[in-house]
Amino acid sequence: MDVLLAAGEIKGSRRLQKVIYLLWYYDFVPGPLGFGPWLYGPYSPDLAGVVESMTAIGLVEQRGEQTTLGVRRCYKVNKEKARKLGFERLDPPEKVKEAVALINRYQNTDVLELAATILMLERTAGGREGAVKQALEWKSHLKDCLPEAQRLISELEELARRQKKHRTNDMG
Repeated sequence: MDVLLAAGEIKGSRRLQKVIYLLWYYDFVPGPLGFGPWLYGPYSPDLAGVVESMTAIGLVEQRGEQTTLGVRRCYKVNKEKARKLGFERLDPPEKVKEAVALINRYQNTDVLELAATILMLERTAGGREGAVKQALEWKSHLKDCLPEAQRLISELEELARRQKKHRTNDMG
């Protein structure tokens, strides 16, 4: 819910999955969320189920938006319903706000998909270079997105380092 609160609205279920995967990967949000490989990169049926449940009780509002490819789902938190259900904190943690703002600078969901796929493959591909190679073999249609995907990964890594350092300094 923090992610949707920080974003205001997320347009598209594919984008929602990738945003949350990237945030989870860098420990901005807790897990485990059961992500695995899917047609569009990392996908979590558990996350999809949670979103559907939250939508069913009215905590998350879902609307359809017409695009050239059809209708995409758009998600946002129903704050009034959240208050009625007893959610006291409707302001996400600063680390989530900052990370979501960074990701939102990348409007092309294909960039998020490629970045998330690279990170998902990194553990099994023997490192970043192997992961990039495998991701581009799997998703050759996204090769033009590689520079932006790599920039997004670098920026998220830097933000995660800064926030970890900040937390460490606060403890010491």
